[in-house]
Amino acid sequence: LGAGNYSLTAVAVSSSGLMSTSAPVSIGVNPGSGQPYGLTNRGIAPAFFNMPATSLGSLPPLLSQTGVFSDTPGLVPAAGLIPYAPNTPLWSDGAVKTRYLGVPNNGGAATPDEQINFTPTGYWTFPAGTVFVKTFQLNTDTSNSNILRRLETRLLVRDINGAVYGVTYKWRPDNSEADLLSSSLYEDIAITNASGVSTQKWYYPSPSDCLSCHTPVANYVLGLNTRQLNGNHTYSATGVTDNQIRTFNRLGLFNPAFDESGITNLEKLSAL
Repeated sequence: LGAGNYSLTAVAVSSSGLMSTSAPVSIGVNPGSGQPYGLTNRGIAPAFFNMPATSLGSLPPLLSQTGVFSDTPGLVPAAGLIPYAPNTPLWSDGAVKTRYLGVPNNGGAATPDEQINFTPTGYWTFPAGTVFVKTFQLNTDTSNSNILRRLETRLLVRDINGAVYGVTYKWRPDNSEADLLSSSLYEDIAITNASGVSTQKWYYPSPSDCLSCHTPVANYVLGLNTRQLNGNHTYSATGVTDNQIRTFNRLGLFNPAFDESGITNLEKLSAL
């Protein structure tokens, strides 16, 4: 619809042909900026993908079995995953990180249990079945930033009890697959630099380690709020650079939705 005010009515017809029309409801359509959106289609995302509804369920032993990648060795995300990048990401010992979230979506009109409870300040609240996917890679040759060692992919799952659980999948040396870790693990990583080869110790977290940061006080989810995502991201699927919360709003991820012309008034963090 074009910008303006509209009046909507609903008509109900019974099996015998009786008809009744509702009272009119007025809606207003705000004018858009005319700028392209980063994404315009929200892919189907099953609740939980193939992860259990709570941490007590059976966990897939292989990353390929979780359903979050359509091509696991190629790190191709499933259709329902949406990329994001915080304005001020957590420093993780120099690792390069890619991040996705999958909010449940059955392909129809979005209902509240398929949307993020949006607030301009404070924490957002995510529906049960939302899955967050973060992959860590480490540059192992300081003379070439493109040489990356794939280390781990972490999944954080919003469970049916309003909390979360997290798991770590450790990548095999040939990047063919990643295996579920049941406990924490240290690994020495060889780093080539100008003076030779040094060793960096990498720590793979256990499920209990995940909960030391993803706490009830933080509303369990870190890095996804207005101040962190009120910034631009270039979406590889479209090649368009757009404000992330503007894109989320356009996809129908937020409840309530907001007038995108007010984004400039929202708080944002600055990249360090």
